[in-house]
Amino acid sequence: MAVLDNIPVKIDLDAVLKKLRLKNRNDDVMKMLGELVEIANTTARPKAIFEMATVENKNGDTVTIKGVEFTSHVLRVNLDQAEEVFPYVVTCGREIDAINIPTSEMMRYYFMDQIKELVTRSALDYLHDYLKERHAC
Repeated sequence: MAVLDNIPVKIDLDAVLKKLRLKNRNDDVMKMLGELVEIANTTARPKAIFEMATVENKNGDTVTIKGVEFTSHVLRVNLDQAEEVFPYVVTCGREIDAINIPTSEMMRYYFMDQIKELVTRSALDYLHDYLKERHAC
């Protein structure tokens, strides 16, 4: 199993605004978002763990990967030509998750949650690029 724990983080305010689809961008909201983006960029340490696994058996609506049988017609069809896969888990990292934002500050809490999703998506993109470079997928 391989762990990537040096994934770079660079979330920008425009990406956050696009994700949030805010119509009313008053100064207070923009200031709050700017602060949260800065916190995310300096605190987040996303991580990914993955390994290469062999697709062992394909039968009907089931597929077996590394001894685990999955029942899914869609998965079976999607892996029809595959012999190897890369199961993975990606996280925004506990460092950013440990930031204490009281749930009573609902807007700040919601905005940070959305930023954490962007950090996680960015880490997933990084993992995909990493695998493509090293494993020609």
